[in-house]
Amino acid sequence: CDNQKPELTQPPDLCVIAGTIIRFDIRASDRNGDNIVIEGFSEVFDLPANKATLLPEGGTLQSTSPPNDTASVQFKWETTCEQVRPQPYKVIFKISDRPLTGPRLVQFYTISIHVIAPSPEYEKVSINPVTRTVALQWKPYGCQNLEAFQVWRRIEKLTYEQPECNFGMPASLRYQLIAELPGTSNSFTDVDLAYGAQYCYRIVALVGDKKTPGRLSLDTCFIPKPAEAPVITNVSIESTSEKDGEVLVRWTRPFDIDSQQYPPPYFYKVFRKNESDPQSTFEAVTTVMSDTVCADAQLNTGANTYRYAVELYVPSLTDAPVDTSSRASSIYLTTRSLLNGIDLSWKASTPWYNYSVAHPYHLIYRSNSPAGPFELIDSVNVLEGDFHYTDTGAYNHGGLTEDSYYYKVKTRGTYGNARIISPIENFSQIASGQILDTLPPCAPTPAVARVNCGNFACDQSDYYTKLEWQTPEGGCGDDVAAYEVLVQSDTSGAYTSLGIVTENTYVHRNLKSLNKCYRLISIDRSGNRSDTSAAVCNTNCLNFKLPNVIT
Repeated sequence: CDNQKPELTQPPDLCVIAGTIIRFDIRASDRNGDNIVIEGFSEVFDLPANKATLLPEGGTLQSTSPPNDTASVQFKWETTCEQVRPQPYKVIFKISDRPLTGPRLVQFYTISIHVIAPSPEYEKVSINPVTRTVALQWKPYGCQNLEAFQVWRRIEKLTYEQPECNFGMPASLRYQLIAELPGTSNSFTDVDLAYGAQYCYRIVALVGDKKTPGRLSLDTCFIPKPAEAPVITNVSIESTSEKDGEVLVRWTRPFDIDSQQYPPPYFYKVFRKNESDPQSTFEAVTTVMSDTVCADAQLNTGANTYRYAVELYVPSLTDAPVDTSSRASSIYLTTRSLLNGIDLSWKASTPWYNYSVAHPYHLIYRSNSPAGPFELIDSVNVLEGDFHYTDTGAYNHGGLTEDSYYYKVKTRGTYGNARIISPIENFSQIASGQILDTLPPCAPTPAVARVNCGNFACDQSDYYTKLEWQTPEGGCGDDVAAYEVLVQSDTSGAYTSLGIVTENTYVHRNLKSLNKCYRLISIDRSGNRSDTSAAVCNTNCLNFKLPNVIT
């Protein structure tokens, strides 16, 4: 019980670039002055090549008593690309004392060593503003087990100091993966770049059979294509309707154009494509005009996404279009019912970037009516949460009921160009949503409407039966949205569906016989279905006509 445990100087955890030689000393002490033994345990000591070493070797007895108090070991490991992997290596050091009497005491220390693949280095960057392309070239990579290169891109420069232990592309930087190339590649050409936008690129190497990503390359940012054509800044839904929807389209004049070669004034023509229709093509929605704003009306903005482009005309040179803007789509919002909330997500395809560093928040608006008024209830930092929001009723601590709610989102983006307005703000269409309802509605009670049998002729082949019912009363009928009508088959007697209706009546036409039975199922807004109603049956009419005596 008088013995005390020996101790080691705990080395720090390490993150190193493959190819680094790791070397450090670990000193040991024992307050009782006992001799000690230091041992190391790890897979790094058993590697097939470039294994780590411990000097003196584990098991060597060392003194901790003056004047021979030099108990220590040296860890050495020359890392290579073959040791790159997603997880760090664990090295366990064990120190045990050797007292003259009594039990031996032991302590363990663990450190992590993460071997990371190096960053690719740029050799050359070429910009061709005529073809709107950027060619990236990088130097030969040092790892023989290189599998692939990733090319990442974002609009607008983002200052980022890469932490020592980080590898791969962090999602929070909001770069987009635009290409994954074989490891034998050393170049990539990015095409069809937007006018006036600042593009930034980073390269990541994937090493080993697990394609472990390495360190990020340096960022390289530039505006490859000056604004020599109109630059669209707004495609915003001003009104949501199936027939009378309106989209506001706005653009800048071509402020980088050579006014000597293309003398003003400048004119424009707006084109639109219905993105929701695969067969749709771009068609003109305006004549040639001098304004830089257009209100495109009489659209189905509730169900469709629209993409726009603007042609540039220089009448002093030619009647033909001189250039065309990059294309931009409207924002489309969708909702999904949750048990205690409503999930919102939105998307858009725009030449500007909706992950602005200076203005990262997209704004969430809600109303109890599609006509409004809409109230700002929250915002989303899209650098952290992407284009996603869940409404749980936290705004004003009001909670959510089973009623319908109506939402629209204002996105905020940028071209990363100081000469173009920022933030670029656009509204989505209005989308409705309800919390998830798991309770089924009540079944309705159908009835056959009375008809005058005299209306039917004996040789008629289009008899009909009219069903009528009321929405179930009470809470179980408040959210009924539709009904499914079932009819009994003439042959098997089983019931089959005649379809789903939203009215409280249904006319079954073109019958050869009225002798049929019907059932109904209520369906609520969340798709829950009631039990099948009791059957209601119709019978054929008795219509007897007696011939006259002359006949």
